[in-house]
Amino acid sequence: MKKDLLRHSPYPVTLQCCCQSADEVPEFAGLLNLLSDYGFYGIELNLPDLKALSPSDLKSLLEPRGLKLTYIATGAYAKAHDLSLSSPDPMVRRRSIEGCKENIRYAAEFGAGVIIGFLKNSDPSTDRNSAAEWLEESLSQIDQFAAAYQVPLLLEATNRYESCVANSLDDTAQIKNQVNGSMISILPDTYHMNIEEARPFDALYRYQDSIRNIHLSDNNRFFPGLGCIAFESYLKELNTLHYQGTLGIEGILKYSMAKDLELSALYLSRILTPQYMMI
Repeated sequence: MKKDLLRHSPYPVTLQCCCQSADEVPEFAGLLNLLSDYGFYGIELNLPDLKALSPSDLKSLLEPRGLKLTYIATGAYAKAHDLSLSSPDPMVRRRSIEGCKENIRYAAEFGAGVIIGFLKNSDPSTDRNSAAEWLEESLSQIDQFAAAYQVPLLLEATNRYESCVANSLDDTAQIKNQVNGSMISILPDTYHMNIEEARPFDALYRYQDSIRNIHLSDNNRFFPGLGCIAFESYLKELNTLHYQGTLGIEGILKYSMAKDLELSALYLSRILTPQYMMI
């Protein structure tokens, strides 16, 4: 294994990962060892059960390895508890708001943020305008709560086949602006942008002031470098925009976690250099 591949990246690089239960903690600790060895900055963490790994236990795993928790990702939590902030059912929306608040409390222990991706979800067949109104109503309540804890909220743009709401960056920014929330940013994901954006770099330029994290995921949903998206072009564009945020690897596995991490880290280490990004 080549160590410290990403240690000197101009952008902090994280991995979105999951710890399903207390039984998975030893395996999770092994993953953290790999991330530390490769020079990752930290993790975005999906916790279907927030009690499976307490904040103090998570800190005891991250701190000795020099890793940070940057964001709590709520997708696995939303699926486990059948939540949707834009559901037609007001009871589901109410439960979803309370679930998001629990994730905010957890994130606040680390000075981290909360990602609202699948949690925003409405079935693609739901009326778009109605779903947007319900989502805006939910986010207004959540934003006030997040402000009290000073926890950033990242509303992720996800493609039309997964949700009927907040698909493109334009859609997502419009919802953000309607809510007028002090804690809300928009989260681009290269996999979803590959579907929704005709000119992805123009979209990044338009909303550069509202972006603090970007998900890197290839066109086939594998880790960057395992598909055909030219991430070199994305990184050069970010360099042009003087981007100051984080990069989060997100995706499904092609071979295994160890192999995919190695291949992706090698690929990113080659293109995440100031000299390369200026070409």
